[in-house]
This record gives sequence, C-alpha cells and structure tokens, in this order.
Amino acid sequence: MSPTQYSLDMNLHRRQLNASQLSLIGTKSMESFEREARENQVQGGKTKTKLVAPGPQANRVPLSRDKVAETVGVSGRSIARAKRIITEGSPELVKAVEEGKVALRAAEDIIKLPKEEQPKAIAKTPTNR
Repeated sequence: MSPTQYSLDMNLHRRQLNASQLSLIGTKSMESFEREARENQVQGGKTKTKLVAPGPQANRVPLSRDKVAETVGVSGRSIARAKRIITEGSPELVKAVEEGKVALRAAEDIIKLPKEEQPKAIAKTPTNR
C-alpha cells in the first residue's frame, strides 16, 4: 500500500463526506499517486523477477485516476469530473463543492459558464445535502 493510500484509508472514515467532496480530495491527491507510480516503475526496472504474468492483461497498468477512485470510494468518472471542476471552475465553485453546497454534476453544468458568472449560478443551485 502506498503512503498516500494509507493516509487516505486511515483518515477518510473520520469525516462525513459526500461523493463530491471525496472526489475532490481524491483528485487533489492524484499527483501523489502518480509520483508514487513513477517511483514504483523505476524500482520495477531494477528487479530480476517478473512482476506481472504474461498475457493480455500484462500491459494494462491501472490509471492513477482509477486507483484514487478506488481508495476514496467513488468512480473514476467522478474523479475526472472533479479534476475538470478544479481546472476550469472558479475558486468559488471549487469551494462550494468542497463545502458540500454544490454536487459535482451541478458543478459540471456551472463550469460551462464564464468564470465571472459562476458565483451567481452557485447561489441558484440547490444545496447538495
């Protein structure tokens, strides 16, 4: 188990978080998962034993997105949505999702608006709780 995965496993159950909040946490931790995956690849090249059995699945490496999704208990699609909200949404929109005021699906609609119009749309969105 990676250090990032261990940290998330030990701490996520301590808070009541909705799926949107878990997705944002997962997305923000994805960089750590990707760094750990790169380190594991480097280490994998130094061993003399085969780490994966030959066959069609041998070349399939789980995406960091999917690993994060599994760790926080949401779908890979939710992680992708959260990443899009973080990169394309206004700071107010990201904060509203973090606070549980706006669901990911609603936020996905809001990011289609110009950033300066997003705060008004947040105010008109029903709360996520």
